[in-house]
Amino acid sequence: MSVIITYQDVIAFCPDAAAFEQSTIEMLIAISNQADSCLDANNVPDDMQKYLKLLFVCHSLAMQQGGQIKSRTDFDGASITFNVPVAGKGLSATSYGQLMLDTHWSKCFSFANNRAGFFMASLGGEDEC
Repeated sequence: MSVIITYQDVIAFCPDAAAFEQSTIEMLIAISNQADSCLDANNVPDDMQKYLKLLFVCHSLAMQQGGQIKSRTDFDGASITFNVPVAGKGLSATSYGQLMLDTHWSKCFSFANNRAGFFMASLGGEDEC
């Protein structure tokens, strides 16, 4: 049975997740559910499924904010430093993704490990005159 993670799970696991809208986090949770059939087919234990899904969401959030926070200082210094992810590096771009790659179940998240490229879609139907 697939493990379900929640918004609260992500907030508790990922320190910088609170900076994002709840709807963004819930959308990423829904995307992480694409791995369910693979995780179940490979008999991945429930606690590992939860861990992998949380890592995926945190990885995605880190990519959206421009990188993981590497260092901070107090308000007197008002400084923050990011580890900037390298575009097109997939899961290896963040420490969350690297932790996923360290497991042999990361293949279930191969949809997230695609390198940057072009995307083209055709929308609409026949022209009406």
